[in-house]
Amino acid sequence: MKKTIFSLLWAAFLLIGSIVYYFEAYRPAIGPAGRGVNDSEVFGQFLYGMLQGGAVLTAALIGAAAFLRRRRSHPYSKEDGLMPHEPDDPGLAKLPPQQLEALRGAARVLDPAGISWGLGGSALLYVRGLTGRFPNDLDLLIAEDQAPRAFELLSALGPSELRAPEEPYCTLHFRRFTLGRSSADLIAGFGIRHSAGVYRLLWRHGEALPRLPLYGTPAGIPLMSLEDWYVLYLLLPGRADKAALIEAHWRDGGPLLKDRLSETLGRPLPPAVRERVLAVSRMAEHPESDLP
Repeated sequence: MKKTIFSLLWAAFLLIGSIVYYFEAYRPAIGPAGRGVNDSEVFGQFLYGMLQGGAVLTAALIGAAAFLRRRRSHPYSKEDGLMPHEPDDPGLAKLPPQQLEALRGAARVLDPAGISWGLGGSALLYVRGLTGRFPNDLDLLIAEDQAPRAFELLSALGPSELRAPEEPYCTLHFRRFTLGRSSADLIAGFGIRHSAGVYRLLWRHGEALPRLPLYGTPAGIPLMSLEDWYVLYLLLPGRADKAALIEAHWRDGGPLLKDRLSETLGRPLPPAVRERVLAVSRMAEHPESDLP
């Protein structure tokens, strides 16, 4: 912005100087003889100065317009204690503006309070580039013991509704928030009831989730693992297509955390789901093999 201000001042100096020069050239000289004026020379100098000033002014206005666009898109300064301006993650940047603003709001209250949280669900698949379909809302997962504090913090950003889980869900804490023009589900103790028991998403305390940069947040947006959501989608009725998207991502060479996927086998799983998880684990060990 300092360069833009300097350019504006320099442009003003050139333009005003050219006008003053022009009028001074034709002001009658003091003395008995007077002085003649070379019209072409005066006009040439005047035009040269005006063109210079106009060019500098145009560059300054373009710079000012670009600054204002950035300011509208990222209305935060370094003094806010937020992530300095850097390119947003391409996947995050494709989310609708209202969802990006909801994520910024959540990050600005949860991170400073030390709340462990992560983005999951359809938004996770979209951000990771596994699907081109916009998510309807945001799924924010948090640690069970931090749910009351997280609910309190987000309540300052917008109204919420306590939701009772519907079968096959048996989630311990679930509340739907309206954050600006977007809705976000805050979920803790995510659980699914199935034929072999209850599968509950394991929250790993102390684990640093991978974060994607998003300007206006303290440290970007944390993402849940695809491995966890792969098993959840296999268990949820009507979500096999989303599990298939994750499988396709792994077949195409996307990183697969085999140890994390293997952890899920220690919890209750229907036989068909267990076999599917084992098949994916074998694919990780032998990339040349394919899923049945």
